[in-house]
Amino acid sequence: MDLFRGSLSAGPVSGVLTHFGTMLAAAHRLDSIYATTNIRGINREGGFTVFNSDYRALHKLNPAQALDDFASFMQKATIKKFNIDVKKPLHIQDCWDDDPIGSGALDIFQDNKRLTDCERGQLQSLFHPFRSTIYPQDISLLPPTKFNAMKQEWSKDPIFCNELEKRKQRSAAIGEPWSMVEPQEVIWTGLTIDLRDWALQNSYDAFVYQNTEEDVGSECCVTLKEDNIKGNAEKLVFDKDIFLQTVAPVFKDFLEQIRTQIPGAANMQGVYWAGTDPTQFWTAQQPA
Repeated sequence: MDLFRGSLSAGPVSGVLTHFGTMLAAAHRLDSIYATTNIRGINREGGFTVFNSDYRALHKLNPAQALDDFASFMQKATIKKFNIDVKKPLHIQDCWDDDPIGSGALDIFQDNKRLTDCERGQLQSLFHPFRSTIYPQDISLLPPTKFNAMKQEWSKDPIFCNELEKRKQRSAAIGEPWSMVEPQEVIWTGLTIDLRDWALQNSYDAFVYQNTEEDVGSECCVTLKEDNIKGNAEKLVFDKDIFLQTVAPVFKDFLEQIRTQIPGAANMQGVYWAGTDPTQFWTAQQPA
């Protein structure tokens, strides 16, 4: 099946614990990355106030400046189209927000009627002592000695180390002190690795779930091994000129319509498209 992934990285895409979805989901995912790292509020002048991670106002941008900044960011990103081969998917429920899948614990299986009693028992043991979505305060269920032992064992796995480093980079990008979030990130990431190992041992080769954020109701896939990806990806690039020609004429009026709906500093995800279909601004990159 053909699925898409949006990324700021120019490097190769791994088939291990990588999310793929519709083209619309990929475009909105990039929008989400921009919105998370660029906190803004729509001001009374009809433009934007830019805030830092502590929500302290820094400066202002008029609509044209804000739109150009967003478009320049998108030019650095790519959307790639992949042929994904999945033979035995494990169906899960998207309840982890922007955290690792393992943070959902047993809640991710609450709608899966296909699991056997044996499989459910194994999953309960895997996530013990956690039974439902794991929040930061839940980490205290683990004694410090148990936590340290689990972290030490997981740290021997290069996949765990790689995934945890991604989480650390994310925290840095949004101004989140790593020392404050490291305990839950270790548990969330480690349990995700354990879940992947369990799935592969039981002949599952991907997680499949319905998207609840970027393209609601569409099917998304998390591949578990490299050979889930077949052939070469098709690369799509952002056309800034077409975007500005389409959105700039309507952007100021769009902001005025939504200004009262977005109080103060907020996540501006979806705002910069101004109600247009973002997939129209991505075109296949022509060979050099």
